[in-house]
Amino acid sequence: MIRFVWRLSLTSCCIAILAGYLLAWWEQVALFLRFLPFFLLACAGMPLLLWGSTLRKLWKRRVSIRSRCSALMWIVLPWLGLCFFFTYLPTPSTARSTAAVLKSLPYLATVEDGAPDAARSGVLLHDPVRSVPGVNLYCGCGLRGAYLVNGRGQLLHRWLPRDVGWDWHHIEPLGPGELLVVVKDQELVRLDKNAKVLWRRTLRAHHDVAVEGDQVHLLSRRDAILFRWGLPVPVLLEQIITLDLADGTVLRNLELRHLTASTLNLHKVVNLYAWSLSGEYPRTQHQPPKERGYLLSEGGPADLLHLNSLELVTSATGPFKTGDFLLGAHSIDEILVVDRLTGFPRWRWGEGHLENPHHPTLLPNGQLLLYDNGTRRGSSRVLQLEPSTGVIVWTYPGSDAPPFFSSWGGANQRLSGGTTLITDSQHGRAFEVTPEGTMVWDFFNPQRLKDGGRETIYRLHRLEDPRWTLPLHW
Repeated sequence: MIRFVWRLSLTSCCIAILAGYLLAWWEQVALFLRFLPFFLLACAGMPLLLWGSTLRKLWKRRVSIRSRCSALMWIVLPWLGLCFFFTYLPTPSTARSTAAVLKSLPYLATVEDGAPDAARSGVLLHDPVRSVPGVNLYCGCGLRGAYLVNGRGQLLHRWLPRDVGWDWHHIEPLGPGELLVVVKDQELVRLDKNAKVLWRRTLRAHHDVAVEGDQVHLLSRRDAILFRWGLPVPVLLEQIITLDLADGTVLRNLELRHLTASTLNLHKVVNLYAWSLSGEYPRTQHQPPKERGYLLSEGGPADLLHLNSLELVTSATGPFKTGDFLLGAHSIDEILVVDRLTGFPRWRWGEGHLENPHHPTLLPNGQLLLYDNGTRRGSSRVLQLEPSTGVIVWTYPGSDAPPFFSSWGGANQRLSGGTTLITDSQHGRAFEVTPEGTMVWDFFNPQRLKDGGRETIYRLHRLEDPRWTLPLHW
């Protein structure tokens, strides 16, 4: 009877382990998450079953203490590891509090109540001599609609399509009056000057796009399972999808598997397993996960990279090659350049220097301009970096300027006159500064929600192209 129970248990463990790996290889994420407790118990119980009878025989025979200790180790260690693992499991109260924190991570649509500048609106400062002329294009973060204003803050044009979803993440200007709209985790849409949809592509789009001739590169992501040390781990896998700009046809999909897997260490693997077993893995804000077809969303342990910026390297400078992708990785505090064919990192910088950075851009002289959020230190800054040496050659805020802070979002743009346009996303603000740090333009989003709160801004573009400055002539 004992032998029958032992064989039945051993067979059950083998089936559970095999089923777990098959679900992982087929990337059946939802089923794998449900099956995960059985898989982990089977992995921990297998050594006990295999070595249990051997240990019993060793104890009856006269063998060395070393052999007995070795056999005992093979039984005890897996169970000690399992006990150690379960110490990471969040208690119900911890899980609820953690979930509350994660739900606050997605970008907010309005400026937080109590902000000292909540009542400000429009252009408060404009130095027409030192400010670079042009028009300003932006959208409210997490809402629907795009706006074009001049240097005095006067509204020139707006796009308010009724047949495009909410939660606009980013807008990219194309020809005069035309936009690409990234609707977060839903689709990529091309609009004409009258806000008419020219084409749309259902994708898990997010954060940013980069236009290259007749193609557009888009940040996307999907639920996936990667293997680390032979263990299947559920992750949010980042992708760079290339589409035809004319009709939105998908041409290529580059999955950053190596880069994502390289961020996994033992602590993250344990954290991912614990979070999955707790049943508190993130859900999308606006729709049930089954309606969108995914379970894992940004801000959770599975969001290992959280890419938030994409730019194409247009010329070979320093460590970069033409056609490489310049990325901002929020979760690992780095900016990096990856090969466009393999996705392998060619250059990376930021660990120990940056905190949740956003929007690295390549300047004509080969240096980089980037937004360092400073989430943990409570103060943001804009840096100009020499990538070949890692030396910071310019920074804002300067000593004569008050600090600014945006814990999420943020953007920067070097203008033709040498000034820098900075977006303070969290406060719905954008301002322009000279190389010396003097502010020459200051703008607060005048758009308000029904509750009176000011809309935030993910990224504001200064368009110097004269074709954009006269929307009546589009």
